[in-house]
Amino acid sequence: MVTALGLRSRQGHKLTKGTFSQMLHNRAYSGWVKQTDITARGTFEPLISEELFERAQQALNGRSKRQKHVKHHEDWPLRRFVLCGSCGKPLTAGWVKNAAGKPYGFYFRAQKGCRAVSVRKEFLEYGWLTLLQMTQPKEEYLRRLPELVATSWEQRKARAEEERRQLTSRLAEQNALNKKSIEARVKGKISDEDFTTMKKAIADEIEHIEHGLKRLEEERSGVQELAKIKKYQLKNLWETWKNGDLNYRVELQFALAPEGLHWSDTKGFLNTSNPSLFQAYTELMRDLVGDGGRQRT
Repeated sequence: MVTALGLRSRQGHKLTKGTFSQMLHNRAYSGWVKQTDITARGTFEPLISEELFERAQQALNGRSKRQKHVKHHEDWPLRRFVLCGSCGKPLTAGWVKNAAGKPYGFYFRAQKGCRAVSVRKEFLEYGWLTLLQMTQPKEEYLRRLPELVATSWEQRKARAEEERRQLTSRLAEQNALNKKSIEARVKGKISDEDFTTMKKAIADEIEHIEHGLKRLEEERSGVQELAKIKKYQLKNLWETWKNGDLNYRVELQFALAPEGLHWSDTKGFLNTSNPSLFQAYTELMRDLVGDGGRQRT
């Protein structure tokens, strides 16, 4: 497929399987160089992001028993953030299949000496979203929000401009790839099945890029508008987490709970390993018990 789309070696030859494999494993494309035992960030602009490189390695090593896990992954936003309520170590995650071949996602702790947690992906993430629905910022913080946003605005502008440039470049590349794939199909160089697969992958990537550009465009509306956006996001944490990209989700999680949250298969997040959360829940229940003189068990 990539040969049909025009990929060649420096000498203009088709890539062998070995050369193609080496290219996919070459970390230099994500901006890193290695000299003997020293690995360092290069002074050149990377062609791809580190996240994309790690996702590619995970896909390439998908059948390996020693599969390399990336630090964060779209499928597992709560990995490394949620901790085992028994041993306190971060949960890992993965897909398993039942007898019928249907995949199920699980977060779990499966290390030697501790197998205390094994929870379905949708159940754990639902528990986290429920917590976010119950979380409201203090009015004092909301009043100071414009001031805090203004302070960070200048720092954000330079990074946003660079991010916008990279996204625009990636969008142009995807549009060019889409054009090449159409030309290759018209000339009969790739099959209908391959063409359909490529079109979907390109469309998904374009949608992801356009979402990023839209988010950046919202920030260009200015400090006051940004303050309104942030205020809405803070008051609707569950919605902004659910609709945010991976980086935003991870940043929000650790902003709310820098040390992570412990999970118990019997008590969920409301366990004594999360003292502040457990105390808040206890006080809420005490208030409900005293409300109108009603007693609750």
